[in-house]
Amino acid sequence: NVLIETLPTGRLGLPSVAKPVLYVTDYLLILTKLNRWTKTYTSTRPMTIQKNSSDRNDITFLIRWLAENDLRIQFDQYQGKPKIDLLRMVRIFHGKHEEAVELMEKLRRILSPSDWDEMVALPLPNDESLVPPTD
Repeated sequence: NVLIETLPTGRLGLPSVAKPVLYVTDYLLILTKLNRWTKTYTSTRPMTIQKNSSDRNDITFLIRWLAENDLRIQFDQYQGKPKIDLLRMVRIFHGKHEEAVELMEKLRRILSPSDWDEMVALPLPNDESLVPPTD
């Protein structure tokens, strides 16, 4: 015989009140990943480089997955940043990975034609290192 106990609510981090579980859809998750990636891609700190590499791999996976499933990024569903800022993030990623032709073609497929045109028309920012000066 095995004794099975149920944990009371509020113990071990369990919620004390049942409520709906919120989740981020795939076509929005890519924007949250791009948001962090664009803030850290120039960093030279080892831990940040590692997180950035992980984010880049996630972004690449999401681009491919969205394209394979014929889904598009839904900029209007993302709250907290104007669409132009979101397009700038995509532009930075695009500018850093233009040589990956297959990936960029998939990126094009997950943007509407007007979003793609607006994104590629944006200027690329100058890269600034996030390393503090040593003087």
